[in-house]
Amino acid sequence: MTLFRILIAPLLMSAAGLAVADDLYPASRAESAIAVPNTRPAEDRQRPLKSLLPTTKRFSAETPGSEIPVMKKRPSGGGIGPETIGHKRRVQALQTAARVREELDWQQTPEGGRLATLAISSPGSAALRLGVRIFAMPSEARIRVHRPGATDGIEVTGAEIRDIIIQNQTAGAPTELANTWWSPMVEGDEASIEIELPPGVDDTQVRFALPQISHLTTNATRNWITQSSGALACHNDVRCHPDWDGPSRATAHVVVTDDGFSYLCSGTLLNDKDDASFIPYFLSAEHCVYSQSVASTVETHWFHRSAWCNHSLPSTERATLIGGARLLYTSAATDTAFMRLSAQPPLGAVFAGWRSGTPRIWATVAGLHHPQGEMQKISFGTLQSYQNCETIDTESFGCMSSSALDSNHVEVQWSSGTTETGSSGSGLFDAGQYLIGSLHGGTASSSCSGTRAYYGRFDLAYEDKLHEFLAAPTAITQEVMSLRDAIYLYNQPIRSNTSLHIAGDKCDVLQLVLDVKSGFTELRMQDSASFAYPDRIHDSAAMFAYALYSDAQTKAFSMQENAPIGADREIGTATVFGYCFSTKADATVFIYDSKSGLCRLSDGTSNACTPALH
Repeated sequence: MTLFRILIAPLLMSAAGLAVADDLYPASRAESAIAVPNTRPAEDRQRPLKSLLPTTKRFSAETPGSEIPVMKKRPSGGGIGPETIGHKRRVQALQTAARVREELDWQQTPEGGRLATLAISSPGSAALRLGVRIFAMPSEARIRVHRPGATDGIEVTGAEIRDIIIQNQTAGAPTELANTWWSPMVEGDEASIEIELPPGVDDTQVRFALPQISHLTTNATRNWITQSSGALACHNDVRCHPDWDGPSRATAHVVVTDDGFSYLCSGTLLNDKDDASFIPYFLSAEHCVYSQSVASTVETHWFHRSAWCNHSLPSTERATLIGGARLLYTSAATDTAFMRLSAQPPLGAVFAGWRSGTPRIWATVAGLHHPQGEMQKISFGTLQSYQNCETIDTESFGCMSSSALDSNHVEVQWSSGTTETGSSGSGLFDAGQYLIGSLHGGTASSSCSGTRAYYGRFDLAYEDKLHEFLAAPTAITQEVMSLRDAIYLYNQPIRSNTSLHIAGDKCDVLQLVLDVKSGFTELRMQDSASFAYPDRIHDSAAMFAYALYSDAQTKAFSMQENAPIGADREIGTATVFGYCFSTKADATVFIYDSKSGLCRLSDGTSNACTPALH
């Protein structure tokens, strides 16, 4: 396979008299499974369950309350936006790590490890996603989610979950959202979570709560059709247009979960200029994926198409990828969300070509999308005008006609087909099948007559940031941040003056998980440049997790009383977990006692040291 770059002669833009050079880059097909470090296709995650434990405890989510699903970035415009398919439900019995700890019934495995299972039901749901709030999880742990009676489940490791949590924390997500791992979808109204630890790993290192689930109203078996669903009859089945099979295979159906509410959108897999790479860059809408904590919940569903032209049966090619994505860029101006999927796309997927030049007015265009989450459709129309669109509020946006120089969107009038909720984030292609935009919103009507759609301009996002990824040179060395070291303290005395530090050397991220057993403590997070004091933590509080990330070589958490009065005294006891995540193999975490001047390493040895701390 040969990829190439074409530089064509400047084109005169009729609307603004603007001469531009188009940078075209063609599509490519995934000819074989190209491994991405630390990722696997979803199909490879199916693992046999250890047992259907008779001791499995079952809990029910609460029935619907008065909460109304409102996505923080939901647009309006005649019903174009994400399709709501899931609602938040509380699991009252599992709100805290302490409650979960009481309910987990750990059993010994034949290999000498430990195993525990919990089951959550939500009557009437078509599928569930479990919202697991992580406080501590050993990297060696294996977590499987499955349906009742299943013989295997989808497996992830503790290391993978902690990488997601660290990624959320590093992006600045609020603690509650950052520390929540949303499980893969499990079809039906009950889902079980099984945690297995290998021999030698203590089950006290597992600390999590399961305070909520997302109660989904549809699933893949139902072809993602909801009770309120029913895409308009004027849609065109993409399978009736085999000449568009390439862009069709680059278009995916997307499910995201935002604080318990789940939504459907669309998106496109994009090619880059590195002939040797198959990096899964993925484009969607910012109002669908607006933060890293939402990106971490991304599930993509591929080849969600009819078996053949205008048939009601789905294609047997359908494939699902889990594991979320790393959000690389967002823009409210063009409603762009650009990310790198954590898993490699399935065989047969196409990395779509794109055009970085200014779109041409009156050009013939096509949009490929999943209206209301249904099987993929294609719409045909004409690019009518340049538009400058702005967000009005969380429910709507407005557009005004503009010039090529001043606009951030293009307006399309459909001549065949239309777009609906669930189409958000889908790609707009020119006649050469090069991507030129992603869907923000528009109008829809039952007659499909005269409907219009507004697409964020890809060329502006490309110029702003995407060129750094899509036009990157072939020789890229990527450092991978992973868990390098960990240390644990059980029932450690906390004194009024500063003496106990959990410190890290060469850690890109230093994480602390703290469970105050009695009394209280205040934390000081420090490196060579910054200080911060979280609230005082009492023994009545749930476990807390903190992450400290900066460029400083040495970082530390100090446990103390902020303004000690009188003689040094014990103010409490705590169990402490310290984790060092880094791109450097020699990064370490250690306990520093400022009174004795000794550092205790994770292997139990001690030596004299003077860390560069305030």
